Amino acid sequence: MIKRQRRPSSPGTILKDLFLDERGYTISGLSRDLEVSRKHLSEIINGHRRVTPNIAVRLAHRLDTTPNLWLNLQNAVDTREAEREFSASRKDIGESRSAP
Repeated sequence: MIKRQRRPSSPGTILKDLFLDERGYTISGLSRDLEVSRKHLSEIINGHRRVTPNIAVRLAHRLDTTPNLWLNLQNAVDTREAEREFSASRKDIGESRSAP
């Protein structure tokens, strides 16, 4: 399997680049349409909050996409982070075993 070198695009990046910027939405307007707080949506866009199934459904209905689009984007980011954490923990274990 080919190992991906770059971090996958977050759902917030896609939301900002392809929907807010390209379609002229604002965070305030979209948060109102999604019935979530502006802060909540801003945290998703800035990568400080995950896309949950509830938010994925709301985004899909409002933006004419599918919930799976948003959940798959989030899953890719989460999986990449888990791989990085696992690799770091394996290195720590290897270093502690080789110490005298």
